[in-house]
Amino acid sequence: METFVDKEINKATYKKPLKSKTSLRIKYEVQADRICQEIGDLERIRQRLSLSKRKICQLLLIDPSTWTRWTNYSGQKPPPHIYRMLQWYLLLEDKHPQMHADYWLRSYTNQTQDAGLIENNKRIALLENKLRRFERTIYVLGASLLFSLIFLGILVFI
Repeated sequence: METFVDKEINKATYKKPLKSKTSLRIKYEVQADRICQEIGDLERIRQRLSLSKRKICQLLLIDPSTWTRWTNYSGQKPPPHIYRMLQWYLLLEDKHPQMHADYWLRSYTNQTQDAGLIENNKRIALLENKLRRFERTIYVLGASLLFSLIFLGILVFI
């Protein structure tokens, strides 16, 4: 008969069965392993790019806890596309030093700021058009009121 302790040990050591992998997935994982052997592990790549953990997470669009899980050797490996992305960043940085990782982070920020400016400019243009229409309406109303007063003045003198 199993004791309480035995049950707890069994729960702690139980691992879910792994899903079967497709041939394409296996191919991608082999490519990721080759890239990892070629350019190093995630921490070495991060240091080579001269980025903080926070910045590398922003660059890869991942949560910092995900980065920690991948780099603390918890057994969870990053998806193959992460290694491919980092390989491309390193290649691009070698070919065009001005396009380092900070460039991409800055340009993304500028893009979002530019999008905000464009949206604000659209709003300003819309409000300016409304203001012009309102001014025209006031002008027409003023002219018609003036005409009416003149017309009434002429009628009074007749």
